[in-house]
Amino acid sequence: MPANRSLDGRVPVCWRHEAQPALADELVQRPDVPGHWPDERFDLVWIVSREGPSWTFSQLPQLLLPGDRAQPVPRRVPARR
Repeated sequence: MPANRSLDGRVPVCWRHEAQPALADELVQRPDVPGHWPDERFDLVWIVSREGPSWTFSQLPQLLLPGDRAQPVPRRVPARR
């Protein structure tokens, strides 16, 4: 995965939901990436973008169908020290 961090351009990625958090976390490496993708959520897009040398993470609710939720997946709770 480290080689992928330096690539330019846009790449749409569709992945199994259970693999999304690990993929996003590997690139972004910040606590705002949720630690899981709820099994019942099919109304949300996760966006991982490179901004210079670092990566950003955001969630975009689709809001296309009745029942789609505007709330993003909650972020990971930081470990207590």
